[in-house]
Amino acid sequence: MAVRLQWVSLMLGAVTSTANLARYPRAGLSLAGVTVVVALSFALVIWLTYKVSRGRNWARITLLVFLVLGMPGFLSQLPATFERSIILAATAVAILLLQCFSLYLVFIGAGARWFRRNKPTVQSAA
Repeated sequence: MAVRLQWVSLMLGAVTSTANLARYPRAGLSLAGVTVVVALSFALVIWLTYKVSRGRNWARITLLVFLVLGMPGFLSQLPATFERSIILAATAVAILLLQCFSLYLVFIGAGARWFRRNKPTVQSAA
């Protein structure tokens, strides 16, 4: 379920990122440069999501770190996003909620146990 939520957030993010591309040249940013950065960012999150689906603990931790590091920038941009487009802003909030819930699922309860299932146990030599 957590991975599915992450995929949904990526699909919504692709739509909102595409819709936002028109505003970058007006802000003095290179459309090509922004497109490359966005594409690389999506590729990284897709790869991390795949690794989470394969049970890689470091990938879920990395996604959590990215979420925490990105939160201040997201929150600071949110009022301006609402001024530009209520639909894009609401979609951005939905994406954030999907990502938060997805990470909640992989760190709490059954999700956390699933990541520990293949953890090697240390046995004493005695």
